[in-house]
Amino acid sequence: MSKQRTNNPGSITDPDFNLDEYLSEQADQNYQQKNDDQEVETTSFSRNLILICALSAAAFLWYFDWSPRNVYNFFFADEVTTSTRVGGFNIQIPPINVDIPEIDIDIPEIRVGEAQTGTSNLGISFTDYMAELNDLGYLDQFGSSSLSTLYSNSVPVEYIDGLGKAGILANFGGTSISTLYSNKVPSSFIEELSKEGLMDNFGSTSISRLYTNNVPISFIKILEDRGLLDNMSSQSVVDAYKLDGE
Repeated sequence: MSKQRTNNPGSITDPDFNLDEYLSEQADQNYQQKNDDQEVETTSFSRNLILICALSAAAFLWYFDWSPRNVYNFFFADEVTTSTRVGGFNIQIPPINVDIPEIDIDIPEIRVGEAQTGTSNLGISFTDYMAELNDLGYLDQFGSSSLSTLYSNSVPVEYIDGLGKAGILANFGGTSISTLYSNKVPSSFIEELSKEGLMDNFGSTSISRLYTNNVPISFIKILEDRGLLDNMSSQSVVDAYKLDGE
């Protein structure tokens, strides 16, 4: 009885068995298995490293109470921003730097007449002072307080008479007249304001400011004609006059 041939191609007893090819296949399988094991090990190590770094960064930020934006500003931002919390959100507000030009304008001091105690420098008694005003028909235009203020601030009867002859005395009280006199505002300046219909825009202090800053009536009239004067104070008029080159 003859020997039967085995049907296992991988069997060494197989006459078609190639030992070199078999060894090569076994070597390839072992190499592939080794690479797969190394790849799994490398991937696992990378994941663990990333996780450790992330936990460390989170702990660092939590300890210093920093948000990612604060971290960026700390390392990279050129300027410090202001953080404002609105509705549960932190809003970063950058600093606003505005250069405001400085305007150098000399403003003369305006003296305001006030009631004073002591003797007047007019050289006459208070009774004589009232008598002169009465002779000129001005006594009834002032109360006792206004008369005392005028006398104490040494406002001459002649100055009051000049305002009366200009028809503008009724626009002022004792303190206002004292302010005008203290700032040496002539009755002619006030009379011109009245003739131009500008008296309603200014009081005694404003008139004194315009006069002491040498603002001409013509300039004030230009502002009035252009519809600007009603929105301007006396100081605004002075500033405009100086900025226009006087």
